[in-house]
Amino acid sequence: MDITKSKYTGKIFDQYKISITDSGFARIDYDWNCDYVCSPFSRIYYVTDGEAEIKYRGGRLRLLPGNLYLIPLGTRYSCYSDGKLDHLYFHINIDAPNGYDLLRGAACVGTEIPVEKIEHLTQLYLSSSFLDQMELRYEICRSIRILLALQPNVAEFDEELSPEIIKAIEYIREHLSLQLTAEDIADRLYMSKNTLAKQFRREVGLPIGKYIDKLIFFRAEKLLTKTSMSLKEISDSLGFCDQFYFSRRFTQIFEESPFAYRKRTKSETT
Repeated sequence: MDITKSKYTGKIFDQYKISITDSGFARIDYDWNCDYVCSPFSRIYYVTDGEAEIKYRGGRLRLLPGNLYLIPLGTRYSCYSDGKLDHLYFHINIDAPNGYDLLRGAACVGTEIPVEKIEHLTQLYLSSSFLDQMELRYEICRSIRILLALQPNVAEFDEELSPEIIKAIEYIREHLSLQLTAEDIADRLYMSKNTLAKQFRREVGLPIGKYIDKLIFFRAEKLLTKTSMSLKEISDSLGFCDQFYFSRRFTQIFEESPFAYRKRTKSETT
């Protein structure tokens, strides 16, 4: 017996988690128009009828029937409808092994897809059949692949991280806190602080402190939009000395307060 095994498939299936935070088939009108939208999830739109426009820093997308679109999380944009837009939508997150979302920093892109295909996907979406939902899952993954292939820099599976840095990242994610230090992590891994710091920056591309800082505010985004935790509870859980310092730091990064961010993102459904 001769068996050839892939060293990538299991890792990719295990380490990259795709989750749908919201979905639906929407028929929207002028009420959809809004300025300065930025969400902690990516939006996939399958448009069947009507028109709309997405304006973002550096460009715009005209949403037209018979097209598939991606608006990545973290994109600051404004949206305008001419009065009607029918579309099947999915809000998604793709968690990568390094703790970041795979689509954060991606470009807004669109591509043609037959209206008949979108109508079929809508039928699958509304079906209670397990087989139909499995087919829909396949089609969503296929759409993600198409949208990723349209990116200027195609995301690739990175197997270059050493076992020590993988363990460091896992420890950071499990004990994420503003109080977490490189020394804490080094002690846990039985490494010297300087050795860990140099190796982490070389492999990940960021100092440990900055990496922790980024993950903290990614986590804050999710807690604000996916839980009912108070600002104090979120602040405490992430290791801030008080919620006012947390709010100040959050506002500096996202250009709006945690309260305003939560109110706006929880009201966004399409």
